[in-house]
Amino acid sequence: MSILQFPMPRQPRSGVIHVWGTPAEGFSVSHESRSGDSWGEIYPFDCAARAINFAHFFNAHTYAGECEVSLSDRVRAEARG
Repeated sequence: MSILQFPMPRQPRSGVIHVWGTPAEGFSVSHESRSGDSWGEIYPFDCAARAINFAHFFNAHTYAGECEVSLSDRVRAEARG
């Protein structure tokens, strides 16, 4: 198993929504609390673009847009094609 490292700014009021993964293993959306003390997997995706779209939708509708949405470099590259 590989571990992807993300910058972890603690500015957002409601935490950070991370989008990470690979085409081979799938893409995940996770929520990290503002304190960094809790982490939850939200949903697996087969496509980077769908995971990104869901992360922004989830942020807007669950946290009123107050989370940071953090994309791994691999997700960004996959979304660009």
